[in-house]
Amino acid sequence: MERVVDFTVAIHRCKMRKMRGGPQKLMDQIAQEESVCEKTRVNQEKKQEKTLEFIRNFRSGAARPGPFNRELSRLLSRK
Repeated sequence: MERVVDFTVAIHRCKMRKMRGGPQKLMDQIAQEESVCEKTRVNQEKKQEKTLEFIRNFRSGAARPGPFNRELSRLLSRK
């Protein structure tokens, strides 16, 4: 199949992907993108957990409401 096709088309994550080359090249590219997406998701979860921890720590003693309100608004804007 590698010798026959010029382009390969696949639907991935509700998007159509068209790439020059055979199916294996497209699948390798998709696997690489998936690993990047997974790393990004893990980092975003860590950041959100850090923000929630900040909110839990400083919500009760709001001597410094400015940083607390900024973090709270960032968290709420993501959802």
